[in-house]
Amino acid sequence: ILDVQVYLDLHDGNPRARFTVAHEIGHGIMHGAYFREIHSGNRKAKVLNRGEIPHYADPEKQANRFASEFLMPTPLVADLIKLGGTPHDIMRIFHVSFTAAEIKYTKERKNLGL
Repeated sequence: ILDVQVYLDLHDGNPRARFTVAHEIGHGIMHGAYFREIHSGNRKAKVLNRGEIPHYADPEKQANRFASEFLMPTPLVADLIKLGGTPHDIMRIFHVSFTAAEIKYTKERKNLGL
């Protein structure tokens, strides 16, 4: 499943590679049966067109959400934000990319009403 470069980046501790691996684990857990059907040649399995499915049902969005929660659990991030934590703190503590940390930070600040 993983590209060679992602594997090498993961081995080197690249935070983006960690997110990619968590994302793929999410696919395996949440969508494994679907992918097995598609790859088995089952003609009844519907190939998804991402533009035709609701946001909440998009497997890519779901896998991203899984990766975010797996690497940056909401309760821990919320507590950090309440203590004045920043995206840089999230990035450092959870070893994620700045982009992933910033997205999580923005979402959780909104959830906290800040």
